[in-house]
Amino acid sequence: MSLISELPSELLARAFEIGIFKWGIQFLLPLRLTCQSWNEIRQLASAKAAPLYVTIPRYLGYNGAELETILLTTAENWVYAAVPMRVMYKIHPGRRDAFTRLDALHVAAGDQKLASESFWGQTAPPKLRFFSADGLCSRGVYSLIVPSIVDFELNNLHGRLEHHRLRDIPMKELLDILARIPNAARICLDTIQCLQPAAETLPALTFSHLTELDLTRVRWAPHFLASMKVPALQNLVIVDCEMAPKWGSWQVVFMQWSQPGWLPVNLQSIDIRGSLKESDVDAFTRWLARLPNVVRFMHDEDARITAALACDASLCPGLVHLAIERAYEFADLMVLAKHRRPRLKFISAALCFEGSEDEIAELKDMVEEVHCVVSLAASMAVLLLRARYQDQNTYNNVKECGSPPKLRTGGV
Repeated sequence: MSLISELPSELLARAFEIGIFKWGIQFLLPLRLTCQSWNEIRQLASAKAAPLYVTIPRYLGYNGAELETILLTTAENWVYAAVPMRVMYKIHPGRRDAFTRLDALHVAAGDQKLASESFWGQTAPPKLRFFSADGLCSRGVYSLIVPSIVDFELNNLHGRLEHHRLRDIPMKELLDILARIPNAARICLDTIQCLQPAAETLPALTFSHLTELDLTRVRWAPHFLASMKVPALQNLVIVDCEMAPKWGSWQVVFMQWSQPGWLPVNLQSIDIRGSLKESDVDAFTRWLARLPNVVRFMHDEDARITAALACDASLCPGLVHLAIERAYEFADLMVLAKHRRPRLKFISAALCFEGSEDEIAELKDMVEEVHCVVSLAASMAVLLLRARYQDQNTYNNVKECGSPPKLRTGGV
């Protein structure tokens, strides 16, 4: 029987690589206690000819800093890296041109140390395509991104630290970040707290290759979205980006995106929830009428949108998938399904709250698939209605009896 120490170093290096990819850098900690050669991790040197997938957790145990330093010596072979910001700080400026194979970089837990200029200096990673950041400041993100990025995610972006408090970011800083990724095909922004924009007009940004745009809990989203020219957009998600009345509306976006050269005529999927005001509905419906290729539409906005889809079959004529997460008129849904069959194949809505059993059965005969989806908000609304109904019945019974019911005030 052969000893494990007699295994080829290439095989051990491959085993270490797989372990790091699956369990992260902590996978190496117990291995270093096995023998002296493994403690020195000499086998990792033979992995320099193979791509490395490196995952380093935010908190490391004993000897964690030493292991990070060792992994940084293999930077030439990193193709995937999910690391905290402290690891980026450890990269010597003279070594920042070593990431020639880096394809995906995911950075978390940042602070304010990075300057606003490029972190990479004169030699940025030429193959970096995927980038995501969670909890970084705007300056840190700005310094790390490069024009080759095609998939871009930002979560919990914040501004500078002042008096031990994280500040919201100016709108211009967010636009400066987006301006550095003109080749992006997908942009996802989640929980971005922007400051109220100034009155001046924001510069227009053109994203010729952008096909997917996802905005969730982005404050002042309409103000910068109206400056983004996305003619190739195919998937649009806007969730919980509601504007207070005094802050403006989404009408400016729909008006701008209706202009020649700005209209995303190839838009296929729209998911808009918790964002529009009543005053935005008409402008949104007019913009929707300019989009002939929409096949999937999800909304929880005003019931007038569903009514418009029912009355005008030329509105989204290719609609296949419809999901509604708000109150609506069941009659509108029946008319919509009748006029759009057999093209419309999927309907998702709170059917059990709006229609009778016979109506739901008739609706199921019109389309291939019907789902009854009940949101938490809808459930609470039904409970409130039931409570009011019970109170009304109690009041009516009291009127009929001629005297109020006796209340139990205590005691056994």
